[in-house]
Amino acid sequence: MMLAKSKRWVSAAAMVVATAAAAPAGADTTCGVASKTAWNVPDGGLVISRTGGVIRVILDAVNEWGTHTVLSNGYDSWVTHATATQPGQQDACSVPIKRTDLSNATPGAEQVTLPAIYWFYFGSRNIGSAVIPTRTSGGTSPGGVDGMEWYSGNSPDDDWGYYQDDADPWVFFPGGSNRGQQVADFEWNWPNYGMFGTAATDGIYRIQSDDGNYMRYSFYQYMNMRNVHKGNADGNTGVVCSTLHAWGSWRSGQGGVLPFSTYSQAEKVNAANSLYNKIHGECDSKTGGNIFSSNFWKISIGCLGYDVCARASNEVLNEFMIDSPSTSDDYWRNVRNDPNQLPYSVSPDCLAGWNNKCYATGGGSSPWGWDYGRTVTWSGSTEYACWE
Repeated sequence: MMLAKSKRWVSAAAMVVATAAAAPAGADTTCGVASKTAWNVPDGGLVISRTGGVIRVILDAVNEWGTHTVLSNGYDSWVTHATATQPGQQDACSVPIKRTDLSNATPGAEQVTLPAIYWFYFGSRNIGSAVIPTRTSGGTSPGGVDGMEWYSGNSPDDDWGYYQDDADPWVFFPGGSNRGQQVADFEWNWPNYGMFGTAATDGIYRIQSDDGNYMRYSFYQYMNMRNVHKGNADGNTGVVCSTLHAWGSWRSGQGGVLPFSTYSQAEKVNAANSLYNKIHGECDSKTGGNIFSSNFWKISIGCLGYDVCARASNEVLNEFMIDSPSTSDDYWRNVRNDPNQLPYSVSPDCLAGWNNKCYATGGGSSPWGWDYGRTVTWSGSTEYACWE
């Protein structure tokens, strides 16, 4: 593909042996040894995974499988995705979580090396030749990921793309158009980006929107993706992993990825209650595993008269429901209880074309919708890598 910017593989000097300990390269950068540096996913292949965390709570509540999507730039190259680091705590009884870490979650849309995305998925684990189960295969996960599968964006048969609101919305694509690669190349060659160098790798690239602001990770996208799926994005709107690639598909001319309808009131209530209960319950029980670190509960010491866990939970719920991390429970509960405010978003399942919440399933639903879930296999030697 033609590169609009120079993105290189990690330098030889950055290689380390597999026994090296992980070490941060910066405040928002995680580094470590990836035991695998290649996979079987070609340029334009869409990878959907199922992992833990707060996003899984939301999607489990609406009976969806995938929790994260990554777009491959090649078998041993880079990937494009959107993600958020865990928010930081602060020693404040009234506002226990740093609000900007929720409202301006970073890194958002970024491009990292394949060893970096391996570290993102598996950390220091060496999964060896273990087969990661797909949505339909079942089986035991090698750890860190409960499921993973990839979809080709190169349909051998004729396919269609859909542009909502156009006078003639259906666009014909002949077989072999490789629409997935067109989307991946568009995102790769997108001219607005910032490069962040580290001591260990040649760089991490964060994607900027048309207005020059970085595409933040917006938890509110799960409630209302606004018009990101129609190619409209600015730094304030933000993206999540699936809406980023819906944006790329529309902007690259490869068709829209659209929901057919909103989620139901019952699904919204279930998602909101499940998320609140998980966060509040883990905070109360002093356990980790959610959006907070395992030491979050310690800030409640000395906060007599404050329900710190409730305030923290309200911050998270409000960021999801109103795009503002207020500590009041009035806002998110009002949205939860209002049947006229229903979630409208493109999920990972919808991006793969098999979710009935999309306007179509299979061919015509997305560049990848024609395909079935394929097994992801990893290979290659060890490499030191970083991701933000």
